Formats: sequence, C-alpha cells, structure tokens
Amino acid sequence: EFLAATRSRDTSPSQLHELRIAGKHLRYTLELLSDALPVRAHKAMLGELAKLQDALGAINDHATALELLAELAQVATSGSAKRWLRQQKRLEKAALETSQAEFVKRWTQRLRQRLQDLCEKCLPARPPQTKRATQVKTKASTNSKRRR
Repeated sequence: EFLAATRSRDTSPSQLHELRIAGKHLRYTLELLSDALPVRAHKAMLGELAKLQDALGAINDHATALELLAELAQVATSGSAKRWLRQQKRLEKAALETSQAEFVKRWTQRLRQRLQDLCEKCLPARPPQTKRATQVKTKASTNSKRRR
C-alpha cells in the first residue's frame, strides 16, 4: 500500500492524504514488529516516516482548513465575517501552496527509492531463514530421501 503510494507523481492534497494514511499504516506495522526487524533499517525507516508524515500532516491541515473556511463563507451573514473568512482563505491557500512546494522539493526520486529500499530491508518479501528453520528443512529433506 505504501510503496504503491510512493510511486504516484500526483501531489494533490487528496493523493498526499492517501500517502499519509498509507505511511501511518506502515509505521504502525513497523512499531508492532520492531523486535523482529533489523535495528538500523527499522530506525531509519521510522525517522523517514516521521519527517514525511509531518510534512503531509501540514498539507492536510491546510487543505482541511480551506474546506472548512469555504463552508463557513457559505453561511456567513455579516459583511465583516465574509471579509475575514476570505482573508483567512487566502492565508490558508498560501500556506497550503508553500507546504506543497516544500514537500515536492523534498519528494525526490532519490527519497522515494530510499523509502522503498528501507521497506525491503525492514519487511522483505521472503523472511530470512533462521537456523532452526534451516535445520527443520534439512531434516525433512533427509527423511524424504531415506524413504525412497
């Protein structure tokens, strides 16, 4: 889920929110499995996810604030309230654009590749063989050959 989201070039607030949620799910998984994961890769991945989620959280906060301000502007009755809401919308829109620009500047192919590499180190497609699993496999193979 997270790796698929990192491949998207779409930097709209809704797509970035999906990336944020996928990152949260991955972070929760990594925290749950922390004792079973390689320490260095685990720490590095959590650090990258924290930075990523901070940036994505700011974007989501500004996008949500813009939506709420638009809703309030629809029901505002006084002229001064409408003017204030328009001003706040301009400020939030500028803050959203700044947050998105900062994110896009940091969201390089290199960073996406680093996250993918860390994911593979933390959560390999095939778990590494333990000594016990290898012994069981070898013993089963030996017993199978004896029966022939």
